[in-house]
Amino acid sequence: MDDRWRNQRVAIALLCGSLLLRLYGAAVLGLGVDESYALAVSRAPTLSFLDHPPLGFMLARWMADVGGTEAAFWVRLPYLLLFTGSSVLLYILTCRLFSKAAGVWALAWFSVAPFMLISAGSWVVPDGPLIFFLLLAAYFLCSLLFEERPSRPMLRWMAVGVAFGLAILSKYQAFLVGGGALAFMLANRIGRYWLVRSGPYVAALIALAFFMPVVVWNAEHDWQSFTFQGGRAVAYHGFSFSDGAVNLLRMLLGQAIYLLPGPFLLAIWLLWRATRTQVLRTGFCAALALPPILLFNGIAPFAKDFLPHWSM
Repeated sequence: MDDRWRNQRVAIALLCGSLLLRLYGAAVLGLGVDESYALAVSRAPTLSFLDHPPLGFMLARWMADVGGTEAAFWVRLPYLLLFTGSSVLLYILTCRLFSKAAGVWALAWFSVAPFMLISAGSWVVPDGPLIFFLLLAAYFLCSLLFEERPSRPMLRWMAVGVAFGLAILSKYQAFLVGGGALAFMLANRIGRYWLVRSGPYVAALIALAFFMPVVVWNAEHDWQSFTFQGGRAVAYHGFSFSDGAVNLLRMLLGQAIYLLPGPFLLAIWLLWRATRTQVLRTGFCAALALPPILLFNGIAPFAKDFLPHWSM
């Protein structure tokens, strides 16, 4: 059996194994605090919520309304399916950018990381939809940047806009990844080729159109969501150097636990290598990843409120 088929069989086994584990967990575990909160606050129709844009909560609400039940497994079902879609997208994207072997390794680490396997992979939290739609946007963007003469480029840019719009409708962190994509395009010839054409601007307008319900809700509620999230990055009273060191250590240890120590250290090393190479495909991945990593780890020593998964 050649390596191509072997890698595909391993990828299918990883996808099926991960899905079965997550289905089992979703069936036997009751709703957590965050999930119960999401279901409770989404019972009243609204354009957005205090702490998140609407999509991450509303998927569960739509399931509950259609099925007439808030049973844990039922309302978790779209999050389970979206994460399986994320796994497929990550595999395909990595294969296209690098190799099928790299795709298998990326899928393997993605599948076993505790945060991905347990929380983002099945729970009623915004991270699952965020990850899926960001990967979908990256997939279409990759095809535009790295294919020779891509067919129907405007249609692909529109797909980028829809996918990215749904990502920012899931969680605010999507804006940081979008900023990384823009920085990558500004920094190289391939990206600048597109920036003098209409496609990226059509994509941006579509994405902003998806985000408009959040803007309207905030305008009607004294910008409370933006103020709440921005306030979490403010330095707390009585800050000291030792407090900052402890906060940073907690942030790093939390990420190491959420990803597993091996993949966490490997990711740091690979990101360092990516910043020192001229390989555009590697730079593309680093550009998408670095903004949330640098921002949230950078503010952790000074912030009064932070969580390790924000940078993921």
